[in-house]
Amino acid sequence: LHSWDRNLYTTPEYKPYMEIQNPRAALGDGSNYNTNAVFEDLIEAEKSIKDFEFLTTWTFYDTETFAKDSMQSFTKVINNYHYGIEDKERPKLILQSLVNSLNSPIFWVWAFAGLIIFTTNKHKFAYTWGSLFPLCYMMFLLITTQRGSYRVETGLWLYAAILAIPQWKEIQSDRFNRIFNDNILIAATITFVIANIFSYATSDGSIRNPVTGKTRTLAVDDSTDYNQVLAYIDSNPNTMFFANMRTYMVFSHHKMPPYKAEPFGSYRNIVSFGFWTPYLPEITQTLAEYGITNPMRQVIDSNVSVINEPMLSDFLMRHYYGQDSLGNPTGDTVIVDTLRTIGKTNFFKYRLQEAQISR
Repeated sequence: LHSWDRNLYTTPEYKPYMEIQNPRAALGDGSNYNTNAVFEDLIEAEKSIKDFEFLTTWTFYDTETFAKDSMQSFTKVINNYHYGIEDKERPKLILQSLVNSLNSPIFWVWAFAGLIIFTTNKHKFAYTWGSLFPLCYMMFLLITTQRGSYRVETGLWLYAAILAIPQWKEIQSDRFNRIFNDNILIAATITFVIANIFSYATSDGSIRNPVTGKTRTLAVDDSTDYNQVLAYIDSNPNTMFFANMRTYMVFSHHKMPPYKAEPFGSYRNIVSFGFWTPYLPEITQTLAEYGITNPMRQVIDSNVSVINEPMLSDFLMRHYYGQDSLGNPTGDTVIVDTLRTIGKTNFFKYRLQEAQISR
């Protein structure tokens, strides 16, 4: 399955998507570099600080201005000023990652799997402790690259828990097998499944911190009625809605309950300016159906609205509409109007106001 997945991304249709991944991650996933030094080098190289700030805040879905080569020119500057991690700090960081793992239910599944090994197959119990070494090593790699993530580390614990299962042995005890017969085990399994579904069904008001895994209340300062927001989007199927990354992520928390899958095509007319979805073949194809090849440049199109991103006018004027091909001022202006406001969600319409030519 992993091999099939890797081969999928080597196909020609995924080439634009894969080309952008390294610079996307370098610019958007962390700030482990000397920002002042980077700014100085960018200014000296006559690169836009404003564009750099767009890139580092996950606003990069512009197929011309933020093409692969352009993004890489920014990452080359960043690479000169990365902060390193001192050797003496690494054990402390690994220990902190292990402490954070206590917030992960999968960690306790691994611990329980190890307890079953100890109970049924004691001479294989070394696996439980032995599995900690590769886990710590992989956490060390994540920390070294400053890519530590609760979700990734949870996946590591999941692999370790699954690999513990072959180490189990059947308990050779008539009394135990009489007490824990097939009916009891089936009932326990059903209870576990129901409890798991209930947990998912009631967790839509909270999310986990991406680093520590601690649970926190979702959007406590956001009074937006997302049912209204999503209904408004659904009522305009011929309009493409571009959103900033945070808004796009919030939609995923509110669009469907966590225990239900998204209906096919439910995000057809919602595309993020950032996140990990830009340049996916499905996204590119859908944009083409709306006549869009460059999302950020074409926000002025009549069939495009923008959600919670009112600061694109300057970008558009600098790169596309303020000067002609010879560098002469056009006199045109990009105007942004507010179409509708629902709570803290704003729908904007960008339009190009062309200069009046005097006769």
